[in-house]
Amino acid sequence: MFLFLLLALLWFKKGKKELSLITFFAFLTGGFQLIPDVVFAWPVSIKPTDYAILYLFGVIVMEYFSGKRKELIEVLPKFTLIFLLFIGFSAGISIFIHHIPIVEVVKNTREYFLLLTPILYYTLTKDELQGVFKTLFRITISLSILYTLQPILDIPIMQGYYTEGKTELFGMFKVARFYNTPTYLYIFFFYVLYNSDFSLKTKLLYSSIMLLPILLCMHRSLLMAIVAIILFNHFKEKIKKIYPILIVLFVALIPFLGTIQGNILDTKIAQDIIGSVDIEPEDFVPGELGEATFTFRVLHFLERLYYASESWVTMLFGLGFMSEGSDYTMNSFDFIVGLENEDTGFVNQVDTSDIAWSIFVIRFGIIGTILYLIYYFTLINFFNKKYKAETLAKVAFSVLGVIFITSFTSVQIVSMEFISLILLVYVLLKKKEIEDVSREGCLNS
Repeated sequence: MFLFLLLALLWFKKGKKELSLITFFAFLTGGFQLIPDVVFAWPVSIKPTDYAILYLFGVIVMEYFSGKRKELIEVLPKFTLIFLLFIGFSAGISIFIHHIPIVEVVKNTREYFLLLTPILYYTLTKDELQGVFKTLFRITISLSILYTLQPILDIPIMQGYYTEGKTELFGMFKVARFYNTPTYLYIFFFYVLYNSDFSLKTKLLYSSIMLLPILLCMHRSLLMAIVAIILFNHFKEKIKKIYPILIVLFVALIPFLGTIQGNILDTKIAQDIIGSVDIEPEDFVPGELGEATFTFRVLHFLERLYYASESWVTMLFGLGFMSEGSDYTMNSFDFIVGLENEDTGFVNQVDTSDIAWSIFVIRFGIIGTILYLIYYFTLINFFNKKYKAETLAKVAFSVLGVIFITSFTSVQIVSMEFISLILLVYVLLKKKEIEDVSREGCLNS
């Protein structure tokens, strides 16, 4: 894989930047989720994203020595450097106060280097960035088809996890559940939904292909989040007008609240939420919660929050950048809520794919969480301002909304691989903004 890394850097240097950037995204997504990690781990045992980070570092070095030093800072979204400075400061706390081995700290902070990807994207033209985006769209369509074939054939085709046995799909029939949905599925689902360049027939075809993985992954909160964002987008301009209707509707439903409440409280989701309030972390017994996944997530978060609150350092800056299964982690923590680690046989103390807020507590603490959310909502605000004029702004706004809602059931909000494509959209829109300003200047001169 080092050969492909060198080729990608050479292509970038020779001006074949579109091909070079596609290779970068191939590194980010583990060969678009088709190449086993063992291939990337030869001859040196490093992760696929490490190649992407090395590539990004190489491009920044080349740009720096080409004299574009001021631009390296100006192209970044607001608060990027402030958050990265926090990561550096927090890494120092991990090393010198918590005494976490430097190797572990580097291993668990290097992914945040990907927040500098706007520097890479800015070196490409608007047309090149659009070309890369469309190529990734075509790849995602192909991956969606492959994903859909997995439960049909009951075999893994793409890299990632799946459950052994079969799970009931929305009470209809049982299928194998695969967790390896295409990395950029939601982005391109909204891209098809809101892109007026597609004909109705093309929209129906592409949206159906990408809707199937969304349904087959059986992520209820994801589906509800997507529906909620679509409805929000639909009523965004009319939201003030429907306030009176909502009030009247609520008043009209008051006589029936008892019946409605009884029906709602009988649902599995409601019982799950109620259970999360009635149970404490120390009461958790693996395997006894059944389908009470929300209860599990709440307990996972609370147990780590209680632990972090015992010290002002850990409350403000997090527990540190330790690795799952390391000697430091095994000797320092004894959390009882978590999934069992197949390698160690013990409960995962740090890693989770179930709730991002546990990651916020462990890695960032209060200060880091606030800084990251400021950065995150600054991006949302940027896309919101261009929402009406730019389809891609509406797409990015929608996706950021979905992964914020699902931050209570997934960790995509802190997935730098995922955020990296959102940042490509950010740079593409910034380039369009600069072109529009230049065009206006020419017309007025």
